[in-house]
Amino acid sequence: MNTNGESRVEAANVARVDLQECPLVSVVIPVFNREGQIRAAIESVLRQTYSKLEVVVVDDGSTDGTVDEIEKIEDDRIRLVHMPENGGPSAARNLGIKESKGEWIAFQDSDDEWLPRKLELQMDALLQAEKGAIACFCGMSILTKDDALQSRTRVAYHPDPAIQISRKDMKQAVLRYSLVSTQTLIVRADMLRACGGFDTSLRALEDWDCTIRLSLLGDICFVDLPLVNQTFSANSLTHHGHSFSQARRMIFDKHLGLFKSDPIALSRVARSIAGDLRRTGEAGEAAKYLFLASKASPGNLALWPILFVTVAMSLKKILWSR
Repeated sequence: MNTNGESRVEAANVARVDLQECPLVSVVIPVFNREGQIRAAIESVLRQTYSKLEVVVVDDGSTDGTVDEIEKIEDDRIRLVHMPENGGPSAARNLGIKESKGEWIAFQDSDDEWLPRKLELQMDALLQAEKGAIACFCGMSILTKDDALQSRTRVAYHPDPAIQISRKDMKQAVLRYSLVSTQTLIVRADMLRACGGFDTSLRALEDWDCTIRLSLLGDICFVDLPLVNQTFSANSLTHHGHSFSQARRMIFDKHLGLFKSDPIALSRVARSIAGDLRRTGEAGEAAKYLFLASKASPGNLALWPILFVTVAMSLKKILWSR
């Protein structure tokens, strides 16, 4: 698909990295039952203009023809490793990190596409950073099929252009917003291992949690170009709202000390959690998080009516249960 985003990438300045002297990048691809998509995902990595790479494909116990499709690709940069049992994408990525030989590690999802200059432009940003950086993420085009029209595809840019992102305030930004999708990320291998990799207890937003921990270890830079195409499919984890709601709550509790250091971040995330809980009828729990949000942002007058209504809903539910 040729989009305006791709035109922007083509018009970008030529990267300044010396492709002969550049470090090895290991690209980790976790996969489970993606027989129809995995080949395109791998080939988009192999087409990179930054060619000093290896591709570590981690099969997470696929039961379809996924492994056969991988083995059909003739390229000695590919290594296929197998999980002992299905463990989910975070466990598969962690095995890929362990198996990686590169100085830098990037990630691709098994049903997405990289534009050809993704690694080149990101590695250029990393290697040219004045004080060094331990990670870099890029923009992403999200392609969504309109189920109502059956034939139209909507394209959105992530992260939202309305969010102000600067390297100076990156620690603050990554705490307030889930900016980084895994397939947009490149990380120094030693820093990724030092932060502990991906939290296998999370079934969503593991990229946000990992980025928060990475931001405490060093600088993160951003290439504001759509270098990845993410396509929603029937079994994409992104469609499972409950997983995201649960993960958001777990990450908030896990990094509560950090959130308390930034009232805006605390208020934003606590309010999002409260919204999740209200939608599932858990008004009592929602009221707790709304109180935290209101306390962190007392000047946000819009929060207080929502808190009062939620408390009333909770009391009503208690009285009805008697």
